[in-house]
Amino acid sequence: MAAALAATSAQAREPPYCADLQHVVRLAGVSDKFASISGDVREGSFHETLRPLLKWKDCAIYAENTYACNSDDMKTAHVAELKSIKP
Repeated sequence: MAAALAATSAQAREPPYCADLQHVVRLAGVSDKFASISGDVREGSFHETLRPLLKWKDCAIYAENTYACNSDDMKTAHVAELKSIKP
């Protein structure tokens, strides 16, 4: 029971996009890469994704082998650093 509580506590501290990111990482290792989560074509070599990361913006698949998202805008590098270590 203690192990289950510890696991639940660790999951509560994970960022909200963690499970989706783990799924995207698993897809990167298979032969068809992101085909299962590729959506409509965007401009150039970009595609919409059917699996955007929670609390990130403008997630897209580029050239069938790169998954990318933009973070929120941050005013300074210090703010970005603080946000990166905050669970």
